[in-house]
Amino acid sequence: MLNNALAILLQALGAVLFFNRFIAGVALRFLKKQAFDEADYGYQPTVTVVVPMYNEGAEIRRTLGSLLELAYPTDKLDIVVIDDCSSDDSFAHASAVAATSGGRLRVLRNKHNLGKRRSINRAVLASRSRDHRLGRLRRRGRARRGPRARGPVRPARHRRGRRLGRRPQQG
Repeated sequence: MLNNALAILLQALGAVLFFNRFIAGVALRFLKKQAFDEADYGYQPTVTVVVPMYNEGAEIRRTLGSLLELAYPTDKLDIVVIDDCSSDDSFAHASAVAATSGGRLRVLRNKHNLGKRRSINRAVLASRSRDHRLGRLRRRGRARRGPRARGPVRPARHRRGRRLGRRPQQG
């Protein structure tokens, strides 16, 4: 009996949400005679790609080559590679790619191992972008292209003097 009542309640809630979202919203716009929001497809934000690396070796060349091949305006794309004190030749490989990138790629190196999160924070703070939004590449080694390249992006919680991604310490 309780299961049936719960199922009916959930179906009713779903119907109300569907109606409010898809039917009532469109009807209200037509009644108010307001046009739908116009999309500006010509807008291209400044994008900073942060690539943290630790003992990547020669594999980093493929990743950076893929990022440099992106069809995005070069003045709007900033690529920052941060090496977290790799013990192999990763920094040398990244520096070699940066030397041939024409200034589109910067390589930073930590003085001591900070860990991935703090390395990313350091690279974000060193980026040229003013508005920080965080996202991540899902696949290792290749940047995704096309309409599926957009991943979940959320505003970063960044205030001057605080590091991104740090949780407050429990006291």
